[in-house]
Amino acid sequence: MNFIHLPSVGSTNSEMLRRLEAKEMLEEGTVLWTKRQTEGRGQTGNSWESEADKNISFSMLLHPVWLSPAKQFVLSETAALAIVETLEEYFPGFSIKWPNDIYHDDRKIAGMLIENRIVGTRLQDSVIGIGININQMDFLSSAPNPVSLRQLMLEKLMENEGAYPDTLQPPGATVALRAVSPELLSDIEAHMEEIPPEAFLHKVCERLILHYHEIREKGAEHIHKNYIYRLYRNEGYHPYSDSETGEEFEAKITGIAPDGRMTLEKRNGEKRSFWFKEVKFVLPCGVTKE
Repeated sequence: MNFIHLPSVGSTNSEMLRRLEAKEMLEEGTVLWTKRQTEGRGQTGNSWESEADKNISFSMLLHPVWLSPAKQFVLSETAALAIVETLEEYFPGFSIKWPNDIYHDDRKIAGMLIENRIVGTRLQDSVIGIGININQMDFLSSAPNPVSLRQLMLEKLMENEGAYPDTLQPPGATVALRAVSPELLSDIEAHMEEIPPEAFLHKVCERLILHYHEIREKGAEHIHKNYIYRLYRNEGYHPYSDSETGEEFEAKITGIAPDGRMTLEKRNGEKRSFWFKEVKFVLPCGVTKE
């Protein structure tokens, strides 16, 4: 892999695509990364908040010319698994919210934007953009449920120390952290070093490339099974909302197709398959997220 560090950039995906359009020679596995991304992009125009020098944002370039465009969703599965497996070196309990957000309980720790270039019937380039909350302690955007790896570790440490009021045991996002006296929080924080973002970056990229070669050499079945196993809400009935009609309903996930469509089954047995953005997850905080 070839790692290119950018001190600051609007969007690593946009920069990678710009270099491709400029015919810059970029080998497969090239990674553009930064700790200061000012215009991070999410799916269909969503933004990604990232405090400077606290988190990691990067884009990896792949040339999956051997993969049918109809089966490109496996790249999303591959990247999501690489993130979850790396996060769990530090803290347990992560899952993948379809199609490729990374969650801990009901809180989002990482997001992804994959942009593919198809020439004729071939998948020529794939730019996999990933943002992971590593050390950020305060989130200022309107996003309802962000969390960082350091927040999770700090919450667990404080829980073990009995530092929470009885009414605010985690999980409670930053609300729980803010309920603790600033002196106590500062003292505990001072004894927990920040996680080195660059070391995390190398670990997740190594895993992503490993899984990428695995699907090329052995097929996608193993990756797909692991993706299903890691799915957020992969068991039981949960609340959803139809993006077109606004109808709220309870359903269980019964399958993810190779093209990425998710099939939900209502309690009455009715099944329906959804493309991304056609259905929203209703979260405990009372908001819906695609």
